[in-house]
Amino acid sequence: MNIAIYNGNLQPTTFVLRLAQVVNEEHTVLVSGSSPKLFKHQKQGLNYLPTDPSNKLVLLIQFVLRLLVFFCVQPKKCRHFVSLLRNSDKPLLTRFKQFLIWSKFISNNIEVVHIQWASHIFLFEEILEHSYFKTMVSLRGRLINITPLAEADLKALYQRTFPKVNQFHAVTHHIKKQAMIYGAAEDKIKVIYSGVEVNSFDAFRKKDYAKRDTLQILSVGRQHWKKGYNYALEALKIVLERDIKATFTIIGAADSEEIIYTVHDLNLKNEVRLTSKMDYQDVLKEMQKADVLVLPSVSEGLANVVIEAMALGLPVISTNAVGMSELVIHKETGLLFENRDVNDLAEMIKGFNSMPQEDVKKMTDTALKKVIIQHNWKTFKQSFNDFYTC
Repeated sequence: MNIAIYNGNLQPTTFVLRLAQVVNEEHTVLVSGSSPKLFKHQKQGLNYLPTDPSNKLVLLIQFVLRLLVFFCVQPKKCRHFVSLLRNSDKPLLTRFKQFLIWSKFISNNIEVVHIQWASHIFLFEEILEHSYFKTMVSLRGRLINITPLAEADLKALYQRTFPKVNQFHAVTHHIKKQAMIYGAAEDKIKVIYSGVEVNSFDAFRKKDYAKRDTLQILSVGRQHWKKGYNYALEALKIVLERDIKATFTIIGAADSEEIIYTVHDLNLKNEVRLTSKMDYQDVLKEMQKADVLVLPSVSEGLANVVIEAMALGLPVISTNAVGMSELVIHKETGLLFENRDVNDLAEMIKGFNSMPQEDVKKMTDTALKKVIIQHNWKTFKQSFNDFYTC
């Protein structure tokens, strides 16, 4: 089966790359999206298909050339695409982009288009009712939980398009329920948890875990308000005021003016370290050195960093936002605090700091078993192969 994994651009995230690599073992996969490159190419064993350039002039030139070529090769489909787009009220450049995407998928005999980010469904809206290829959409965190609540146009887009999508992949059961609000049929949504190869973490696993006199707290994630770092910093301030020694490293937040200001405002310069985004292996090394991972996010689908922390034997304190309780079971696989509740987070950090070593070990062992069962790599692979062939 020929599958196009549409990512919006040709710089996919780690979990999208993992998905493409898994699917590529059984099917022919093209990772697709906007790119300065013009031609199909291969990188690290995966085939990449640039669908449209980001430069407006190049986009226009490529559209004209593509229109001529596609009309010569597939005149009937070309006329149909033009007809669909002529009746669309989208901006002209967007319609050029759509034509390039659709025609390139047809020329590459794509049978399934898997849209990784739900908001990109607007690029396929006019073609959803026609059987040129099956459309599948992944449902992840913010784009389902938050954005459509704040953006009426996106909510309306989902309500128009979700009933027409062939199949959905949801990262949690909670996300599945949210998508149904916008018209996604329950029987078309398959929950597939992210998969990890637990053995790949062996070199980084914390074999002889022991907390130090100064608690080493770690958070990992991009700079975004939904990551809730300000709540974590306020909780740290409370913890320090209770005479608990602690430091806090946030990977990926070095350039955030808001976070830097909060650190200075709370007088935490000596206790907080902000770093730029790191390579994956370097992140694992930082996790290996930490005592506990804190996930303070206001909203999450199911955070991959928490799965990885559990696979490494690193204890987790997580917000109970959205789908996190499907992985972090309070006092069994980690500690949960009430979303946005600074005092509750401070209490969890304080409680963890005084937790007996044998209880921490029991919790991390249970967490590892949870990852092995729920996020099993073989199950993940089989689930997606079934997903595409159903």
